[in-house]
Amino acid sequence: MKQYNEIEKLELLRRYLTSGLSIRAFSASAGIPVATFFGYLRAYGHPDNSSIPLLMKHEELPTTLDELRAQLLEERKAHEAELKRLKKELAQ
Repeated sequence: MKQYNEIEKLELLRRYLTSGLSIRAFSASAGIPVATFFGYLRAYGHPDNSSIPLLMKHEELPTTLDELRAQLLEERKAHEAELKRLKKELAQ
């Protein structure tokens, strides 16, 4: 069985809320056991569609494309700096 991370769980909840399907029908269409999906709903308190971004902020995840781009740019700069440091260290 696939283990879902927090982002994937929140995305599944968002998809469920916008699908108009019952919990059982959505679980079947997503290939998730109903009991597992009920567990996600219990864990997140049956969020409505407007609370998904708030839950993502609670997990300190980017909620907009601009936030994601900024985060990726910061990570890329940090990785490039680390590579530069390691190359310098290897050259010595």
